[in-house]
Amino acid sequence: MQNTVTTKDQPLEAEEIQARLALILNRFDAAQKKRANWESLWEECYNYALPQRGGFTSQPMA
Repeated sequence: MQNTVTTKDQPLEAEEIQARLALILNRFDAAQKKRANWESLWEECYNYALPQRGGFTSQPMA
């Protein structure tokens, strides 16, 4: 049994699936790095606006 995924036009081979997956994972990593640049600012804004909440990344207090 061959490892394929079917698209509208033709099936994809395992190598093409792996290549597409690698591209998606690279894009995801790049997006995470871009987001990381902003997280400290977001947390600072959150703590300024809602200081009693305990933090941007912490779990809500019960």
